[in-house]
Amino acid sequence: LFKVLLPTRLLQDILQTYPKFWEARLALAQAMEKQEKITQSLEQYQGVLATQPDNAEALFALGYLQFKDGEFGKAHQSISRLVSGHPQHAEGWFLLGRLEETRNQTEKAIAAYETAVSLNPEDEEAHHNLGFLYQQEGRSAKAIEHFQAVARLKPNDFDAFMNLGVLFT
Repeated sequence: LFKVLLPTRLLQDILQTYPKFWEARLALAQAMEKQEKITQSLEQYQGVLATQPDNAEALFALGYLQFKDGEFGKAHQSISRLVSGHPQHAEGWFLLGRLEETRNQTEKAIAAYETAVSLNPEDEEAHHNLGFLYQQEGRSAKAIEHFQAVARLKPNDFDAFMNLGVLFT
């Protein structure tokens, strides 16, 4: 119902009357995010979570915005909470992998990316990141497997073919 873009002012009016109307708050958060009002958007996503603590859309959006803003610790908390409550959320696992990489937690990053790939085998970016991490770890066979997946999914990916060439040499 609220996926239709309602004017921000109307959503704010609705929330004045019904402050626990989390669907309206989620729509407002998304509208503010599209308008690049990130601080207000973050506040609204947190408001959704105050009444719907396990809402996957709000948790992912909050974690993603925190990640983009360089708030890696907060993003890690949000995304960990997301994948804990929604273990089938492939994008959440991918973002968790990125966050673990920023924390230099290679094995945790690999585990998160592997989960993302198991949930979405067509995720060439997760395959690429796995190939790179396995290559760094000296695990050539696993790196080749993932770079080949990238080459299959994205036949014009120069990096995948270059990495395969290095690994086969």
